[in-house]
Amino acid sequence: MSAVEERIEPRPRHVAEFLDILDEPSPASDVREMLKLYRTRGYPFEQAWSRALRTLPQRVVGIDEWHFQLRRTKPAWRAAYERRNRLVDQRA
Repeated sequence: MSAVEERIEPRPRHVAEFLDILDEPSPASDVREMLKLYRTRGYPFEQAWSRALRTLPQRVVGIDEWHFQLRRTKPAWRAAYERRNRLVDQRA
């Protein structure tokens, strides 16, 4: 089936295919896991954030883009780390 046919009439996907995609590690999932660990150890966000970013591999294709996107979304990471509801914060 061609890519065009796939878009017009997508084949059904099995749950296992989605789980394989979700289980693939990425720099974002690595940062999430490190932040989770640092939060349980009581680190303030800024310390946890810098440590988590330093643990990322440097020789991965596209790592510069990952760093850019992670830094760009830092406020959302902070809100999650501090368990703040963004909508509540915006109304206050």
